[in-house]
Amino acid sequence: MRQRGLFDSVEPFAEFYHYESVSKMADIAEQYALWSEENSKFIKKWRPVFPLDPYYNPNLSFKPPYYKLSFPPRVTLLPEEWRSERL
Repeated sequence: MRQRGLFDSVEPFAEFYHYESVSKMADIAEQYALWSEENSKFIKKWRPVFPLDPYYNPNLSFKPPYYKLSFPPRVTLLPEEWRSERL
């Protein structure tokens, strides 16, 4: 959306209905295969954007498994007051 010059918006009064039986699949293996395929497409499309995301926590890794603490840390600077207290 950002590439097209568009922005997110919020409609606080929207109502959504989810009918569980419509989206359920009978086979767990089929569910996992579908999820895995969708997940791969998502990562392939958005991986280049991750480093530019202002809301992605800088303490987290960009490598799988995602949303784990980054090691070595991507952020190493401490606020000045922390450094002076520890000396």
